[in-house]
Amino acid sequence: MSRKYRMSSIQKRIYALDMMQGDNTAYNVPTLIRFEGFMDLHRLKKSFDQLIKKHEILRTFFSSDDEKFYQNVVDDLQIDIQLVPVMDMDQNSIMNLSSTYIMPFNLTELPLMRIYVFRTKYEDYMLLDIHHIICDGISLGILFTELSEAYSGKELSNGKYQYKNYSSWQNKKDFSEHRKFWEKEYQTLVEPTKLLPYMEMGNSGKGDLCKIQLKIDTSKLEKICHNLRTTEFMVLFSAFLGFISMQNQENKVAVGTPFNGRNLPGMDNLIGMFVNTLPIICEVDAKMTFEELVERVAEKFWQVYRYQDYPMEEIFSNVNLKMPCKNLFNIVFTYQTIDFEKINFEDLSMEILPINTSDSKFDLSLIIEKKDGNYFATCEFRDEFCNREIIKKYVNRYAMFLSGICDATDVSIGNILLLPPDEIQLLNSFSPIKSEFEDRTIVDLFEEIVKTYPTNRAIEFEEQSMTYSELNAYSNSIAKKFGNMVFLLMMW
Repeated sequence: MSRKYRMSSIQKRIYALDMMQGDNTAYNVPTLIRFEGFMDLHRLKKSFDQLIKKHEILRTFFSSDDEKFYQNVVDDLQIDIQLVPVMDMDQNSIMNLSSTYIMPFNLTELPLMRIYVFRTKYEDYMLLDIHHIICDGISLGILFTELSEAYSGKELSNGKYQYKNYSSWQNKKDFSEHRKFWEKEYQTLVEPTKLLPYMEMGNSGKGDLCKIQLKIDTSKLEKICHNLRTTEFMVLFSAFLGFISMQNQENKVAVGTPFNGRNLPGMDNLIGMFVNTLPIICEVDAKMTFEELVERVAEKFWQVYRYQDYPMEEIFSNVNLKMPCKNLFNIVFTYQTIDFEKINFEDLSMEILPINTSDSKFDLSLIIEKKDGNYFATCEFRDEFCNREIIKKYVNRYAMFLSGICDATDVSIGNILLLPPDEIQLLNSFSPIKSEFEDRTIVDLFEEIVKTYPTNRAIEFEEQSMTYSELNAYSNSIAKKFGNMVFLLMMW
C-alpha cells in the first residue's frame, strides 16, 4: 500500500528528464567507500532497515497522471545487500569494477538505491548507488552519519517532518517576487559561459572524471579570508569567476553553484532532494583588484541566496531568455565541506573513493575540497571536446591564478598570470626574428614544396591519399571554380 503526495519542483524536473531520456545514469549518485576491515553484513542490513524506516523518501517511488506528478510512499521496504567476492583485486581494479555496477533506475519502481559490498582478502568496499531524485549531497552526509550510528547500536528516532512536508510548502509558495528577480537577472545574458572560448557547448551527456591536487599555499589563502572577512568558498569561487573571465576575455560570466534549499525549520536533518543549483551572473573588469571582485561576487551571491527557492524548471519555462540555447549555465562550482572520512563504523574508518559514472550533466562540474591542509579538485566533465589532459591544464591554470591572487590581492586581476612559467618560456622562444620566408605567402611556399616533392604523399584519410602534385592540381581547380576563394588542405 502506498500514499500519494505531490512532487517537489526539482523532483518533477528530474522525473521529466528521466522519462524523456530513457535509460541513463546521469542522475545516479554513486558513492564508493573503502573500510579498513570487514563489515558485519547482518548489522549493516539492520542499519539500512532503520534508516529506511525513519526516512519516508527512501521508500518512495514516482508516478504521473494527467500532467500531475506524485511521489508514492510505501509503509515498508526491505532492501538487499549484495556481497561480491573479489579476493585478489586491488583498489584500482575495484574502482573500475564498481563503475560497471552503476545501472539506470526505474523511477516508477522500488528500490531507488542499491548496495554492494566488494570483499577482498583484507578489507571491504561498499558501493551505495542512489538516485538523485531522493538524495542530494548534504543528504549523503546525513545518511552515512545515521547509518554509522545505527551500525554502532544506536536506535534512530523518528523526526517531526518528512520530505513530503517540504514538497507541500514549495507547492503552496508564491514565487512571483522570485520570478521578477530572475527575469531581470537574465535580461543581458547573451549565452551561457563556455568552458574555453573556442569550445562548443556539449550535448551528449557522456563524460569522464579526474582528481587533481591544487598547488595553493593554504596559509596564504586563509590569510586572505581573514583580511577580507570572508569564507574560503567566497575566495575560491570569486577567483574561479575571475579566472574564467580573464581566460575567455569576457566581462560577464555565469557559473552555477548549489544552494542547499533547507530554509524551512526542521529540514536540516532530512534526507531528500533539496539542492537547487543556480547561476551566479557577474560582471568582471580586468582593472578590478581581487578585493573588489570578492565584494561584487558576494553581493551577487547574497541576492541569489535570497531568491534561491525559485524552481529551476520555472526559470526554463517562464523567464524570457534571449540565449540561443536552453542551458542557463554549463559550468558548476562546488566547495565540498562535508568530511565523510570523520564518520566511523565503530572501529572501522572509511575513505571515499572517486568513481567514474561515464555521464556528466555539465561541460564541467568542479568540486573543491580541503583535506589534510591541501585542496583537491574533482572534475566531472563532458568529453565531447576535451580530455583529462585539457581539464588538468585548465584546473592547474586556475590554481596558478589563485596563487597569483594570494601573492598580491591589490593587483588588478588582469595582470595576474594565467600561464605557468614553462609555457611562458615556450612563447618567449618564438621571438620575432627575420625569416627567409618573410616575403613569401603560404601559397608560394606550398608551390615550392610541390616542385621539390611532387610525388611525396601530402595528405591521407582512411584508404585515400594525394601527392603534393595531385593536391596542387585539385586546389587550383577549386580556386578556378570559386574565383578568389582558395581552399588549401595540407598535412605535414
